[in-house]
Amino acid sequence: MPAHTVKAHILPTWMIVGALSDLGRAVAWQMAQEGIQLILVDQHQDELFTLADEFEAKGLTTPLLVAIDLANLELGSQQLTDQLAQLKLTLDGWVWTGYHLKSPTPMLHISLTDWQTELTNNLTYPYWILRTCIHGQTMRPSTQIWFALPEAQSFTHAMGLSSSVWAVWLTQLSQEWGDDLPHPQLWYLPQVADRIHRRIWPLAQLNDFHNLDVVVKNWLVQIGYRSN
Repeated sequence: MPAHTVKAHILPTWMIVGALSDLGRAVAWQMAQEGIQLILVDQHQDELFTLADEFEAKGLTTPLLVAIDLANLELGSQQLTDQLAQLKLTLDGWVWTGYHLKSPTPMLHISLTDWQTELTNNLTYPYWILRTCIHGQTMRPSTQIWFALPEAQSFTHAMGLSSSVWAVWLTQLSQEWGDDLPHPQLWYLPQVADRIHRRIWPLAQLNDFHNLDVVVKNWLVQIGYRSN
């Protein structure tokens, strides 16, 4: 995790898990422009550093970067919360924006191994990081927790397969955690025109989909971080 370049108490702090996905990058850019201190979490350290360099080049606040790969998920999650405790950071928000696909394919052509991997990436990965953050006391009852829930064709199978599972899980988690912990919420996405979608469905009309940046801006209005 790079050195923290601003005083933590000045800016609201949000963690974006799946920051290298199309949606994650869009959320990161829009939040940074609103003056929000970001903790960007994903599996690929080099790509996180590249994204942070792009932020610095635009004069935006340098994000904190956390690379946690799936093979070391439990240890990496614990190290993350330990670092947040050392920095005395409490999260104002946490959002899961989906796992970045290296080689996306339509669901009809996915292998069993890839299908299992994508489910693991989009279920186990965010769940364990969230669980560790909560147990690590980096959240308070007012912390906002959001899970992006795409329509069937908004994203590829990577998020689509896990959407119905999260819709059930979040209700159960809210009941389990009670009123002393923040309640996770679902961010219902419209059909979004992102670069992955256009690559997989080249015959789809672009005007059938919503612009990704506009979708994120509308969500920021909804959660109170942007004016109309």
